[in-house]
Amino acid sequence: MLNTVKSHYTGKSIIIIYLLLNCLSLCDFIIARQEDTAKSKPIQYRRGIALQEGYISYDEYYSDKDMLEEKRRLFPIESTGVWTELHPRIPRVTYFGVHFVNTDIGWAVGNLGAVIKTTNGGDDWTISETNTTTLLLKVHSFDGQIVIAAGYNGMILRSSDGGETFEQIPSGTTNDLWGLQMLNDTLGFACGLNQTLLKTTDAGL
Repeated sequence: MLNTVKSHYTGKSIIIIYLLLNCLSLCDFIIARQEDTAKSKPIQYRRGIALQEGYISYDEYYSDKDMLEEKRRLFPIESTGVWTELHPRIPRVTYFGVHFVNTDIGWAVGNLGAVIKTTNGGDDWTISETNTTTLLLKVHSFDGQIVIAAGYNGMILRSSDGGETFEQIPSGTTNDLWGLQMLNDTLGFACGLNQTLLKTTDAGL
């Protein structure tokens, strides 16, 4: 009789423990899904205005991420020694600015400091070195040799080799720069958040 009672309660205990574990697993799943849902919201990139309903800010999206690791993960490598990525050979990020100086040569800029260049009308693209993870919004060139890119936090990048490599230029502002235009090989303007307006008379230096 005692053994029967023990077996009865042991069986119930096992069932209760099983149900509790399932509930805990379900809770973990729900929390993970909620976090995934929050991160899967579309990003509102233009800062300084009220966040649109259903959107997440760029800063919130990357708040718990290592930016350098994200850049390493999303930017393709040249070769692994075993496999070589053929297409696409560009970072898998969102691009915001694109500019062509003629029918063949152009650049595009975007998330995590991405700059890519084409010399055949967009059929093929190569990655330009920027050494930054700051979001870039605009890119422009007047003569195809000097290339300027601008973006978040007053970031201005300048290239003197046709957009192959870029160096950071002090802009004097931390406001996001949304517009960029070189009028000739020396004169250009950048504009952005909080009525920011910048002018260069020495080709972006």
